[in-house]
Amino acid sequence: MKRLIQPSLIIIASMILGSCSKKSQNAIVPVHVVNINGSGYPIVVIGSLTWTAANYNGPGGVNYDDSTVNVPANGKLYTQAEANAIILPPGWRLPTLDDFNRLLASTGVSEPLSGSTTQDGATEVIANGSAVYKLMSKTGWTTQLGNNSIGFNALPVGYYSRGYYSAQAFQGQGIDALFVSSSNFNGTPLSFDIEQYPTSNSAGMNNFIVMWNDRGSIRFVKDN
Repeated sequence: MKRLIQPSLIIIASMILGSCSKKSQNAIVPVHVVNINGSGYPIVVIGSLTWTAANYNGPGGVNYDDSTVNVPANGKLYTQAEANAIILPPGWRLPTLDDFNRLLASTGVSEPLSGSTTQDGATEVIANGSAVYKLMSKTGWTTQLGNNSIGFNALPVGYYSRGYYSAQAFQGQGIDALFVSSSNFNGTPLSFDIEQYPTSNSAGMNNFIVMWNDRGSIRFVKDN
């Protein structure tokens, strides 16, 4: 003889399932993007900081070689003044010298002193190329691809700089990922550069962006 299920048990089961379904619908989904000027950018936690993991591609800026074709993954190139003028969600900022030094330290090299413009960290990276590979994307680089193991995903989209010594403007595509910072040294903008050589790679702060109209890629950061 089949055992009948009492109606009360059916009602209870339905209430439990309904409750579980409602909880599932109302569950908090982790946010893995930040919305900036109407576009979502992936984010990644690296050490004590949260970074955008893609180049900014918002209003203003220029494409490499002044191309009329925009590649969203590459983003656009911006001056420091343009970068500083971008309106960001609460807590987010254009990275400072110390933010980039902390990023460099996350690869395993010694972090320079706060406020320092020394490239001691970059020297260590040259001696240990595997550290730089952690920052580099898995595509795009001319000779040695990165492994992007910490998620920063630096793409070698190049930069724009007349500089003090170079007549060339757009340069570095395939071998340079250069990012604008909000910091200055002796009145000159500082940038963070991941540069590829035929046999090695380096990363550190520099003065490649030195003129008011020089341009680099943009990432944003916030404290965890």
